[in-house]
Amino acid sequence: MGILLVNRTATPEWLYVRDVMGPNYEDEIFPWGQYHKTIPQMDVHHPDITCGRKAFAAAANTSTADVIAGSEVGFRVSWDAYGPGGEFYHRGPAQIYLSRAPGDDVENYRGDGDWFKIAVAGPKDNNSWLLSGEGDFNFSIPLTTPPGKYLMRIEQFWPTDLYNYSQWFVNCAHVNIMGEGGGSPAGFARFPGTYEIDDPGELPP
Repeated sequence: MGILLVNRTATPEWLYVRDVMGPNYEDEIFPWGQYHKTIPQMDVHHPDITCGRKAFAAAANTSTADVIAGSEVGFRVSWDAYGPGGEFYHRGPAQIYLSRAPGDDVENYRGDGDWFKIAVAGPKDNNSWLLSGEGDFNFSIPLTTPPGKYLMRIEQFWPTDLYNYSQWFVNCAHVNIMGEGGGSPAGFARFPGTYEIDDPGELPP
């Protein structure tokens, strides 16, 4: 999910989203390097669950997008198992979190602070998920979000009844949120630290 959307307009891949790596060095060889970046993470306790595999290595080279509180932004799937473009092909929910960078220094922020949730794409009905077959996840930045520079994190995961086999797809964008603010974020989470292997919903009964 290397493409940030601003008011449904696509920005260049990995310009505002921290680039990630495949699980092995040899996976970076073109053209399969982009595909291997989509290989899921399966350890909810690993630091890579924060923003993606080795994402912090790309932080200094990631630009920051100006977005206005109340406006629509989103993430687009840039590659899937079948090549460029694609869709959320694993069935499951997606969620969006924000974390304010200390001192607004987002390029040097690992994302090890507090996160608050701003959007969810859950079940569509008893048999399907909202993002099934979709390539974009669009949502609005809450109007009263305090202004400043943030990491904006997307997570989409595939729950499974196989123990310790849920698959996580995670990326983070750099955003500078502008507006009057006035809100007080609450309900904080940390990544890693929020999820356990046997949490309800992650490991269905």
